[in-house]
Amino acid sequence: MYLPGFPATARELLTHASGVQLALTASFFGQAVGQLALGPLSDRYGRRKPIL
Repeated sequence: MYLPGFPATARELLTHASGVQLALTASFFGQAVGQLALGPLSDRYGRRKPIL
C-alpha cells in the first residue's frame, strides 16, 4: 500500500522521491532492528515483559 501512494506522499510532504524512499528504507530498517532486539528477549522472558 505504500508504493502506490508514493507520488502522492512526495507531493503532500513537499519532498522529492528520494526523501520518500529514505522513509521507506528507515521503516524497514527499524522493523528489522526491532525484530532482532525483541525476538530473543521474547523467547527468553515471554512476550509481555519486553514489549512493556
